[in-house]
Amino acid sequence: MIPLDDLRIKQAEFEGTRQKFKKEIIKLEDKRQKFLKLFPKEKLSNLKLENYALQKEDVGSKSSFCYWLENELKELGNIHGATARKFGIYFGVSKSEPTEYKWRITSRFGDSKEEAFNNIKSAIITLLNYAGENNIQGIRDNSLSNLFKGKILSTYFPDKFLNIFDDKHLEYFLDKLDLVYSDSDDEISKRIILINFKNKDEIMSKWTIYEFSKFLYDSFGHPSRREDAPQELKEYLENKTDYPKIKEVNAEFIELNINQENIEIERKETKPLGKVVDFEKENKINKLLGTRGEEIVFNLEQRYLNSIGKQELANKVKWVSKEDDSLGYDILSFEEDGKEKYIEVKSTSQSEKGNANFLISSNQYSKAKRIKNYYFYIVFNTKGKEPKVWKIKEPLQYENKGLTLTPIGFRVVINTRQLS
Repeated sequence: MIPLDDLRIKQAEFEGTRQKFKKEIIKLEDKRQKFLKLFPKEKLSNLKLENYALQKEDVGSKSSFCYWLENELKELGNIHGATARKFGIYFGVSKSEPTEYKWRITSRFGDSKEEAFNNIKSAIITLLNYAGENNIQGIRDNSLSNLFKGKILSTYFPDKFLNIFDDKHLEYFLDKLDLVYSDSDDEISKRIILINFKNKDEIMSKWTIYEFSKFLYDSFGHPSRREDAPQELKEYLENKTDYPKIKEVNAEFIELNINQENIEIERKETKPLGKVVDFEKENKINKLLGTRGEEIVFNLEQRYLNSIGKQELANKVKWVSKEDDSLGYDILSFEEDGKEKYIEVKSTSQSEKGNANFLISSNQYSKAKRIKNYYFYIVFNTKGKEPKVWKIKEPLQYENKGLTLTPIGFRVVINTRQLS
């Protein structure tokens, strides 16, 4: 999770924009209320096709349900970019028939326009009922397109559903806020993670979703397309496509020896022994790397405990840094005898050959000193399908015996008094 001071600085920088934006929100809310009067959820069962669908070159279609959601309420969440097929039915052309105007239907809704529209209308009504009941699985299983579904939900329930719909944008903001999610999380889950983050924060809990989404875009911008970026910036751009799906990953533990010879790194003239793997630089550039490493360890610990018949312990393994990154460790797991073990994960995309170089916080150092069953888990080849995991139990026992700790900063405290 993003450090609280960093978050507060961004919120303070945004405050002037937020105060000005509140005037715009009043206008946007008036528009939303106008839409709700045109299309109240209690009367959607009476909605006619001509009042629902986009109809190219039909002036009347500009007052339709779909036109309002896509265009009139664009500032409350953008769903442009996908074709009109996202609505399930529309009158117009297609890419394969660019000059022929006719009713076009998304096949899963039916064969005729009447059947398709009735199924779409039923899906919208069911979706809104599920939203009112907080039935997330029902929302997830609903047959409407994800983009369209998201816009409907945030329009009718703006206090509950975030108005960001593009999956790449959701992942981008989750990464910027250093919030943990997994490959199994869909757009709905990712919006829930962001909304929960907003609502748990003392400042943002008082904001509307429109202020929150405005804050995200103003503070972090839009995700970049790596292929369009200058070559000098490409290594600094995060891209989840660099990683295989987590279900394709087969991690394994490895054993490595610690060379008892210390690495003298204070003196500039001293040469390091072998290649240095700079974990910290990698993780600053790519937060996905650290998250993937933690997910690998979490899954590997569960798999190992299950393999030795300790299913009950496997079910108790927790990825604690998801909820609280102040504990001084990332994963809470268990030894075979049920004893708790505390795992701090360090990740690199490089192989296990060379020297490891990473930072630990004073909190992590304190926990490593104080807790007997504290581990470092070093994850090598984190971006690959076969990462290797090296575990070091009670790592500070190797201090000055192959493990070198170097202070990189000092707090200066000066006791002052006035001149008499």
